Amino acid sequence: QRGMEFSKGVKNLSGLTREPLMSHTPTTPSKLAALDWTSRRTKVTAGIFLVGLIVLWQFLSPDDSFDGQIRSALPERSAVRQSVSASGTLSALVTVEVGTQLSGQISELHADFNSDVKEGALIARIDPATFETRVAQAEAEAAIAAANVTQAKATVAESEANYAKAERALKRSEDLRARGNISAAQLDSAIADAEMSKARLTSAQAQVVTAEAQVKQREASLQSARVDLERTFIRSPVDGVVIGREVDIGQTVAASMQAPILFTIAKDLSDMQLEVNVDEADIGEVREGLTARFTVDAYPEDLFQGYVDQIRKAPQIEQNVVTYTVIVSAANADQKLLPGMTANVEIIIEERKNALLIPNRALRFTPPKAIRDEDALAEARAQLTDDTQRIVWREDDDGDLTPRVISIGISDGFMTEVTSDNLSEQDKIAITIDQAREGGFGPPGPGPGPR
Repeated sequence: QRGMEFSKGVKNLSGLTREPLMSHTPTTPSKLAALDWTSRRTKVTAGIFLVGLIVLWQFLSPDDSFDGQIRSALPERSAVRQSVSASGTLSALVTVEVGTQLSGQISELHADFNSDVKEGALIARIDPATFETRVAQAEAEAAIAAANVTQAKATVAESEANYAKAERALKRSEDLRARGNISAAQLDSAIADAEMSKARLTSAQAQVVTAEAQVKQREASLQSARVDLERTFIRSPVDGVVIGREVDIGQTVAASMQAPILFTIAKDLSDMQLEVNVDEADIGEVREGLTARFTVDAYPEDLFQGYVDQIRKAPQIEQNVVTYTVIVSAANADQKLLPGMTANVEIIIEERKNALLIPNRALRFTPPKAIRDEDALAEARAQLTDDTQRIVWREDDDGDLTPRVISIGISDGFMTEVTSDNLSEQDKIAITIDQAREGGFGPPGPGPGPR
């Protein structure tokens, strides 16, 4: 009807336009043909414009009609587990790298890969010839120092005798001088001899102290040489198993700023630990003592169990991704787990048994305006008081939807626990709509779900 009225208006307008021209100017056949063509072109343009307006109006106008099927699901009772998933690497609780402080050639090997070793057991030996020579040299130097002490003490004894002799001579000279039997110069010579004897005695006593100090120095050098000789014996510092050997017999090792590594020993593989990289978005839920379950590629059918032992606060940043290291301790009585294995870990945050569960899609579902009660929805929204409450839509036997406020608990990502008592296993809860719109410029509805 709008198109017809618009066309009539165009006809009237064209008629008004032609009348003045015909009344004032003589009309020729060519002019009449041109005017007729202009009229037809104007009508076509107006018609196309009108059709475009109609199409645009249909596309933009809201479509409150509903022609679809509600998909619903019944709540069910089952176990639900909220967890954090991550990956990690297995390692021994204590891993010791055995090195050496000496440079030399490996002359003996007493351990290999997978060897069980005890604390203090000999696992390798560095050629001791050079160090034995140093010990012998140090022993000789210590003996010379001890002899020097004996010689210094003999010198002290001699100096003491000479000093006593000089004191007696001085006393006689003083007596003779008092009787006038010697000159003053002779008395002065006796005094000088006594003082020189005393100085020699003091020097000899100092030499004894020096010689004794040299003995201690040589003994310390001897002890150092013996320690180096003992270090040629490479011994295991812990009870464990050798998981790495870096040397062979005849190989020369050089100890400089950093001690070379000869063996890697894992202490007691009956207990292992996992270094798990947990994303920063999940680390807030992880606590010490939580149960962890994990699998390894070597035994895909076996499920291993451990517990969170430590949460390290130092962040690990790689390509702008922040993770935190969580240490999970696990028993390894059957020795299946080996250092270096990659594990897929699930840290159990919380677990419920026989919980009432609904699909997570039910929490995200909102029906279209054509079938929902706006007043009931506003009333339900007014009842929301905290983050643990959600609105779900209950479907009755007639297919009508009613909003209901529920309280929720934990979720495993697919199902969510219902903690309030206003929902039962017989209540059908809408989760999506299998919708088909006719005449169709509106968007399609969500895909079908379970009923």
